Amino acid sequence: MGGGNMGGGGASSPPAILANVRWQTALPVKRALVRMRFGEEAGTSTQAKQVLDADDPVYLIVLEGLPARMAQIGEARLKESLQKSTMLKHGSKNPIAPAQIQVGLVEKRLLIYFAFPKSDAIVLEDKDVEFVSKVGPMEFKKKFKLADMVVDGKLTL
Repeated sequence: MGGGNMGGGGASSPPAILANVRWQTALPVKRALVRMRFGEEAGTSTQAKQVLDADDPVYLIVLEGLPARMAQIGEARLKESLQKSTMLKHGSKNPIAPAQIQVGLVEKRLLIYFAFPKSDAIVLEDKDVEFVSKVGPMEFKKKFKLADMVVDGKLTL
């Protein structure tokens, strides 16, 4: 989470923006989404089981809550800017850049989906992963502790 109020003093400081960063392919998040989608049938639905058992080909991170007006620069320019400024930092390894970025709009808020390749695997020994992205003058950072993302003894990203 982060962004918005960049300080600088004076009355012209930009308003604070509360944005959320979610690791969409993390198993606990997938379980919550399945419960929302399938309700009481989440535990018995074949479709729900397929969603949970699917081996995701990418790490999917979602940045949500940015005002829709930020899309006024155009989707292509927004994606280009995000491509240059977004990464996953993990351990002492090279940062991972997104392979694909998708922009959506829900209730006058932007949802930005970042698909990061799994070619440079994130492992528990990395200890944490930091998502970093910049949109205009705002920078968004979220650190994920990998130990908190272990389910049944397995890192579930």
